[in-house]
Amino acid sequence: MNKSYILSGIEINKGQWNADFSMMARRDTDNKIFATDKSRKYSLRQELILNSHNVLIKRHESEEKGKYKSLTNILKSYGLFKNEKNQPKDLKEIFHTFIDTRLFGYILKKHNAHGSFQIYYANDIYEDETNDMILDITSYKTSNETDESMTTVGKSVIIDKGFLNYSICIQPNIYLKEAKNILGDDYDEKEIKKLFESDKSEFLEALNQDVSNLNSCSKNGTYNLYNIVVDMVDENKSLDLNTLQKIKVSTDDDKVNINLENTLSVLEQSKDNIKGVTLFYSFANKNINFQNFREKVEELGIEIKVADLF
Repeated sequence: MNKSYILSGIEINKGQWNADFSMMARRDTDNKIFATDKSRKYSLRQELILNSHNVLIKRHESEEKGKYKSLTNILKSYGLFKNEKNQPKDLKEIFHTFIDTRLFGYILKKHNAHGSFQIYYANDIYEDETNDMILDITSYKTSNETDESMTTVGKSVIIDKGFLNYSICIQPNIYLKEAKNILGDDYDEKEIKKLFESDKSEFLEALNQDVSNLNSCSKNGTYNLYNIVVDMVDENKSLDLNTLQKIKVSTDDDKVNINLENTLSVLEQSKDNIKGVTLFYSFANKNINFQNFREKVEELGIEIKVADLF
């Protein structure tokens, strides 16, 4: 089992990814855009659903229109509570049934599970200024209505061009620990290690396509750009994630230039502890330039694979 670090890039092209309540892009104290881990977990869960996985944390409409069930009520709807005192019926069933609980964890009054697939806030990596734009939008009645004339005119806030990078750490030690806590006497380490590898594979597949495939009007114009996966030699080795994630992106005549010098410096410092690197990007995207990243990683003596994002 290997600890893994992932850099996951998103491109915003006349779209919006993680707006605040004013519908403007979220910004930090330096006026740089950012995005929460919650927004990425949402798109990943939607992709996992598309890939025929059971997902627990999703929008379940309640009987009261416009509101959504709490996690406790979601579990009750699955018959996973044995009484009204918020006593889970069988945590083992939750663990085995819902892939997102194994990846990201969950919080209940009687039990908290920690996620081993840890996603951090996404940072703005665009060297140019990332600006919001306000566009006029027109809304029409749906086709099943007799009058399809214009009904409303409003405003939509978008980002003209932007790039975000999510940092992710996959920690198998946490996965095994949580499985042991939940399963107790039913814990079979060999089987759980196999489940971890399967979950990791499914997670990476979802991570390659979740943003591009997300069917959301509020997130149109956003796309998966790249994933860089760094696998350590085992579950105990670490590297400097803070520096690893310091990527810069510039654009020139529609060419997307990705500067990975900081990433390369960390790989060099930790090369004895690295099993290999995999670079995912869309082979159809002829306008993306990684500035000889593959060759530079090979020069460090680290095995690197390149795979199509889709």
